[in-house]
Amino acid sequence: MFTPLIDNELKLLPVFVLGSNRLEHQKPEKYPGGFAVCSQFSLFTAGSGIFIDHNNNKHRVRSGDVFYFTEDTPVEYYPMTDGWACKYIMCGGEALGRLMDCLGFSQSGVIATRSAGVYDEVNAMFENIVELNKIGGRLANSELSYLMYELLMTLGESARVPGTDPARRKLEPVVAYIRERFYEDISLDMLAAGSGYNATYLEKLFRSVYGVSPIAFLMRTRIENAQKLLCSDLSLTAREVGERCGFNDKSYFGKTFKRYTGLTPREYRAANTYFDTRGGV
Repeated sequence: MFTPLIDNELKLLPVFVLGSNRLEHQKPEKYPGGFAVCSQFSLFTAGSGIFIDHNNNKHRVRSGDVFYFTEDTPVEYYPMTDGWACKYIMCGGEALGRLMDCLGFSQSGVIATRSAGVYDEVNAMFENIVELNKIGGRLANSELSYLMYELLMTLGESARVPGTDPARRKLEPVVAYIRERFYEDISLDMLAAGSGYNATYLEKLFRSVYGVSPIAFLMRTRIENAQKLLCSDLSLTAREVGERCGFNDKSYFGKTFKRYTGLTPREYRAANTYFDTRGGV
């Protein structure tokens, strides 16, 4: 299993790049246990190959496709033609998993950037990251964090293009409902009734696409919105932020927020604004 070294400076960044390169000939690779502390994104620029995801599904990957897998995710991939060329990025960070969940990434999968019409943009982003990563240093690491965030947002939009994934397409109404009404009292049975599927099937389908249950996805959505609200409206107390994001119990909100972010709501606000922590939030 691959285990890269992460220095303390990188750990301070919410998203960071551990390694990147260009490969003219992608070789067969198999990781039964995945990578220990990082995720990988690979953009293919020539040739074709097979990518076997965490559900053991085979995907034909061609020029213009991106495959990805998260840490500790078993995957396998191998070329079907000579010159299966790619650019890859290995990344990590405390915020990476939450961001990928919010964008709708599962544990592993394939995104067709040519279908989304953003291949040139994504290719340029990969190229910028590969080149800047050669420089290294604090300034480069900070810029790489921003570029990686931008790349993830672009890939997230590409992954939501209709028709790219039948299972994902089935869940689009459920995900839209969660993102629009996350502040309401929502249960698995309610989501199942609204989707037309039974609760067991909906949970299985959700885990196959997003790697988490519908309720875990709902909770992450609430926390993401709470993070935004804590920093955008300093007039609100933590209790009020929690209530606006679907948490009726202040203690439960605080515990859940810390479990997902590593900080209390008050600490998070202080770290991301000029808010005085001596105040009564």
